[in-house]
Amino acid sequence: MPFEISDQAICENCPYGCCVLYIREQSKRMKDRDTLYRIAQKTGMQCAFSDGIPGFAADLDPDQPLTFFVERVVENAKAAGVHLEKMTPSYFGEVQAPFQITQQQVGKVRGDVYEVIASSILWNCAAYLNQDASQRTDPGWTAIPDVLKNAEAPHKIAIVGLGDNYDLKKLLDPQSREQLSDFEGELMVRDTSACYSTPDLVCVSIDELGQDTIDHFSLRLPNLSDASQAMLSESRKQLEGRVPASALLFAVGLKTSIRSDRMYQFLFEANAWKFLWRKAFKVEPSRYYSVLSRSYGANPEKLRSVEFASIDENFANAQPAIDAMVHVASPAELIEWFASLFSAGAA
Repeated sequence: MPFEISDQAICENCPYGCCVLYIREQSKRMKDRDTLYRIAQKTGMQCAFSDGIPGFAADLDPDQPLTFFVERVVENAKAAGVHLEKMTPSYFGEVQAPFQITQQQVGKVRGDVYEVIASSILWNCAAYLNQDASQRTDPGWTAIPDVLKNAEAPHKIAIVGLGDNYDLKKLLDPQSREQLSDFEGELMVRDTSACYSTPDLVCVSIDELGQDTIDHFSLRLPNLSDASQAMLSESRKQLEGRVPASALLFAVGLKTSIRSDRMYQFLFEANAWKFLWRKAFKVEPSRYYSVLSRSYGANPEKLRSVEFASIDENFANAQPAIDAMVHVASPAELIEWFASLFSAGAA
């Protein structure tokens, strides 16, 4: 399928299924939902990115904004819905209203699609660094920018998503899991808890996890097919129960944009994340990066706020909670940022 659909007639026989659905009956069963139509974002991404991933496909300009690629999924779906209903008025069955997608629905889709695109780009960056020169013969690596070719990771690495409400103990090896469980238990006895949200992505050293694991995380994602999307969302299962806390090199919080009233989500997540490392695992915390495409009136200086647990009596070890707030407008800039972490030997 083409990235940009110029003739919606091809939507009538889409090989991936329809990217827009009428879900009124299902939404009735959901609390506080009154949805008519929905964009099936997984299907939309299969369609738009069937031939490649931004930054790793010669025919997708890596300097275009990440939001440009996100909007293509949305616009394709909107156009498909209009066309299908026009050609077959009964296409969506018995409906309460003509095809329409609300701005609230579009906003949710934008955020989710952005996260998948960014995750796929970073997966391929890590997979490329895991391979030596003799392994980089796959034609899919021909669009690699020089900045990534010149980077060198000191570890074999995996970029994995953890998902909402993920229990970090599932990822950890027995020793680190016990440390976290004991820590949580002590807090429960005192009628409190360590509340934290898991970052969108983590970078893990997999040097000690065997060749099969290294091979898995060295695979290039050629597109955003159903199989590729499943690999992004499920590959953490390859690591579960095997990762010591010290092997989590850094965490990434992803957002398309941020406003001043939402920047504290990043600060809380970073502070809580690092607190676990200092107090539960008793080691230096993994780094935390906030990656976003744009900001709306947000004061970036506020995101330099201190990591609370780093403050000692004389402030000698005080550190920011967020190691860097990274503005990356395009796939090329995202790749350049990731490569800089390793070309500088920071990981």
